[in-house]
Amino acid sequence: MAWPTHNAWDQHLEEMNCRHLSCQYTVNLVRIEGPFPHGARHTEHVHPYWQMELVEKKGFSVLLNTGRLIPDDGDMLFIPPRNWHYMDHPHGRLSWSIKFVVAEMEEKYPAGILAKTKETGILFKALLEAVKLEKSSPSHTSQLLVEHLLATLLDLHFRKHGWEEKEDIRIRKVRRRIEELIVAGKPVMVKKLAEENSYSTVYINRIFKKYLGVPLKVYIDQYRFETARRLLMESEMNMTEIAAEMGFDDVFRFSRFFKRMSGEAPRNFKAAIGRNCFME
Repeated sequence: MAWPTHNAWDQHLEEMNCRHLSCQYTVNLVRIEGPFPHGARHTEHVHPYWQMELVEKKGFSVLLNTGRLIPDDGDMLFIPPRNWHYMDHPHGRLSWSIKFVVAEMEEKYPAGILAKTKETGILFKALLEAVKLEKSSPSHTSQLLVEHLLATLLDLHFRKHGWEEKEDIRIRKVRRRIEELIVAGKPVMVKKLAEENSYSTVYINRIFKKYLGVPLKVYIDQYRFETARRLLMESEMNMTEIAAEMGFDDVFRFSRFFKRMSGEAPRNFKAAIGRNCFME
């Protein structure tokens, strides 16, 4: 049925506003690596950008703090920033590592494999062709194509897990407060954070579980652990200084915390880093 002429403009605007934003993520490509013909077991590492493994052929695994992922042919594996991981591919791997930045998406999201559908199968083929084109003949056009395909796939991945609203202002405010307290060497308590924001502990844990996939206490422990690892790896502070910096009363409590999180005492971790640096 035709719209009334005098109301046509408003009808068009209403239709436009009702449609979902087609691309809500801004992606900037960092680099593309691969494929990898030789077997290797990479050093465990972490980086500040996103990574996607575009898997042409299975035969390797990715170990993360949350467990091991074993992708299959045609899989697309997302590794968000701040996730420690290493690749184990004893016979090489026919996959492409795409490193990219997503604007205002620096929180620690869980890694995962994008669920396969008819649509993702089409997008996999399109991204594979775009990646090969950008790798062999880099251009502004091929880069834009890769970035837009990544944004679309990221949107599908987030929708599958119900993470569309992760950039929630409540989460961001609490997360920044956690960072401030840890930098200041002060203890971080779930109850105190809840009181500061006029929330109950049940509610604040529920919103962290909903948007970030883990309760607030787990998020705090992960953040403290990652900060401690960085200090052990990059600073010249001794164990007592690091314990105090992390808000622990003594080095023994810090050591127990670090071992609980990693399975390794912090002194052993730091010693292993020293040996690796000496060998290099």
